[in-house]
Amino acid sequence: MKISESWLKEWADSGLGTEELAEQLTMAGFEVDGVESCAASFDKVVVGRITGINSHPDADNLSVCDVSTGDKSLAVVTGAKNIVEGGCCCASGFCSSQN
Repeated sequence: MKISESWLKEWADSGLGTEELAEQLTMAGFEVDGVESCAASFDKVVVGRITGINSHPDADNLSVCDVSTGDKSLAVVTGAKNIVEGGCCCASGFCSSQN
């Protein structure tokens, strides 16, 4: 059976790290066969603030957002309809930098 560590910590947050928690569960009679990450690392994802929204020049259903991450400005192309100036968005490290 697979369970989420965050779900387990909702019921009993012991303050233990992942490996220590797996060992404690095994010692309590719940054999842990392995620990797997359910998502890849997000080391190239940043959160920025949308400072401007423009229509995409070549597509009617896309927008080009000016996004500030605090230290640089990015141009982010999106098809999202729920964007607003001043709102936050996530951007990957693959975005092109304007500065």
